[in-house]
Amino acid sequence: TLLRALSGHVRDCRGTIRLFGRNLARLSSQARARTISHLPQFPAADIPFDVEMTVRLGRAPRQGALGLEREGDAEAVENALRMTGTTHLRRRPLHNLSGGELKRVLLARALCREPKILLLDEPTASLDPGAGMMIMDMLEDVRSTRGTTIIMVSHDLNAASAYGDRLLLLKKGAAEVVGAPENVLTPARLSAAYGWETAVDADPFTGAPRMTVAPGPMLRRKSRARRTNKSAGREEKSS
Repeated sequence: TLLRALSGHVRDCRGTIRLFGRNLARLSSQARARTISHLPQFPAADIPFDVEMTVRLGRAPRQGALGLEREGDAEAVENALRMTGTTHLRRRPLHNLSGGELKRVLLARALCREPKILLLDEPTASLDPGAGMMIMDMLEDVRSTRGTTIIMVSHDLNAASAYGDRLLLLKKGAAEVVGAPENVLTPARLSAAYGWETAVDADPFTGAPRMTVAPGPMLRRKSRARRTNKSAGREEKSS
């Protein structure tokens, strides 16, 4: 809901959202689309096009009423394919892509628009850790080289901690705290927000705060039994 409000798709909210000083609600849909690119968690993937044509659709807000290609469109498409590592997929139809490939292609379409602000809802959800980190690293490259502001919703707090400059922790739809990762990701705040005991230490690779969720009673019981069995095994060997 927060991302849909920031993109202008939710209008019946209290207060005013300003985009570079201008009231977002008063901007045309095309003006918003030229500045903001929103990639929802479950975007429509039943597009009857190949990868290159799908990415090219991202240029639509920057084209005229007739949708004719303009100078810079082809270069923007190539840059988006290259940044997301999908150049080799350009002739593949969307229905022949894996989940990770599809996420990268749809992200390429969003980047092809060359937005100033990129809104992402769970961009690494359902991806394996390696693929997820590749997406996050690519987004960091976009942020640093293009100066794009990225606002992302994620349940992966450790990735958010490693890559985010400012975090907003929500609890039951309300803002709990906003600030730098080290000020937001504290054991007390996380435990209160999620209703479960958590611990926070430093990530060995980045030094950023890293959250670990405490095991539940069943897992603790299983862990104790595992340690007891190992201890018994060592005693048998020594005797």
